[in-house]
Amino acid sequence: PLNPGLLEQRIGRLDRIGQRHDIEIHLPLLQASAQQRLARFYHEGLDAFEHSSPASQAVFDELLPALQRVLADGEGLDTLIAQARARYTQVREELHKAATLMALAGPVSSALLALGFWLFSLWGRASGEQTVLSTAATALVGYLASINVSLALFNIIPAFPLDGGRVLRSILW
Repeated sequence: PLNPGLLEQRIGRLDRIGQRHDIEIHLPLLQASAQQRLARFYHEGLDAFEHSSPASQAVFDELLPALQRVLADGEGLDTLIAQARARYTQVREELHKAATLMALAGPVSSALLALGFWLFSLWGRASGEQTVLSTAATALVGYLASINVSLALFNIIPAFPLDGGRVLRSILW
């Protein structure tokens, strides 16, 4: 298909959970045809037969006009594949960095909230007037600080789907 997302979906239908053996993909193509050029572009440029990545679709969309010209006239395929491979690598790295930052956002925001609540509770204790309402509010803010510390620590546990698991996965891959 003229869409790496549809290709990924078709491969995914073959490779189901519980599959005991690796699937083998056979593409009956005519030599020097548009389909053969598209298969080479997917395989060598986007690594679409081996790996699933949102980077494939982004690069495909970006290079679609050039790909359509190459599919039509057959010239410039090697150059387009090299360009796609370089861009694919760049987009995958950008997505990897973004995923790491997204995973860190939860624990960091909990830690910042905890710090803010803790400072607010210190300010409440340091103020001269101690009424029942101010004492209760100070205690509540102190509890909110400890809850957010707990959430920050819990979220950095390196187990998927917790944020710590995502951070660990992004570091390892």
